[in-house]
Amino acid sequence: RIIKASPLQGMPMPGNAESRDRVLTDEEMGKIYKAAVGLGHPYGYICLIGIHTGMRRGEVGALKWSFITAETITLPREFTKNKREHVLPNLIGKNLQLIPKVKKPDGEECELLFPSSVWTPYSTWSNGKASLDALCGVEDFVFHDFRRYLSTTMAKLRVPAPLPYLFAAFKI
Repeated sequence: RIIKASPLQGMPMPGNAESRDRVLTDEEMGKIYKAAVGLGHPYGYICLIGIHTGMRRGEVGALKWSFITAETITLPREFTKNKREHVLPNLIGKNLQLIPKVKKPDGEECELLFPSSVWTPYSTWSNGKASLDALCGVEDFVFHDFRRYLSTTMAKLRVPAPLPYLFAAFKI
């Protein structure tokens, strides 16, 4: 009556379990960056925040105004992959003024930077990515490549990351 071994033992993991070795080139990142600026709100700004901070796609999509101060962006543990709070330097600063604060039908300001049409975190990822792809001309990249590019570039430039928030933000 007690199963001695998992019936799934030895089965391959679902999805793409392979890690990506590809890192965007500086030229590719330049094209993507320019396209994201041209795309604007919301997906272009989501990409720009990802590029500048190394945040994961879901973290940017669920970003709330209350997480941001002039000095830091604090991601509560409920929003991070490893379930630990991440405190990042606010590298987007005054550029946040470009992001319009959205009002709900009742006139109340939405807490999310990028709300969906039903006031939940941003969710139209494939539409945004298709628009970005059409503008940038770079093939075979995903949002997580922004994080990988940032981490790799910091390592190439020998940027020390002794502070806990940098370690948490850029470790892949």
